[in-house]
Amino acid sequence: MLKNNFKISNIPAVLWGEKSEKVFIAVHGNMSNKEDAVIQILAEEANRKGYQVLSLSMEKEKMITLLAKYSFVLVNYL
Repeated sequence: MLKNNFKISNIPAVLWGEKSEKVFIAVHGNMSNKEDAVIQILAEEANRKGYQVLSLSMEKEKMITLLAKYSFVLVNYL
């Protein structure tokens, strides 16, 4: 599976799977990270159904701000 590590506004991110118009944004819980096994399992299953998965590593407050402020930019970036 393709796995592209990059940053969005200095926030570490991973884009999993083949390029697609359909994307899931994966949000991990406390004591987890953007590359945990559960995220990889989600990415593998999503990719089989034609989706990519974008997983991000950040604190809750930064996640809310990023999604509220940049959702349009994120969708167009992908």
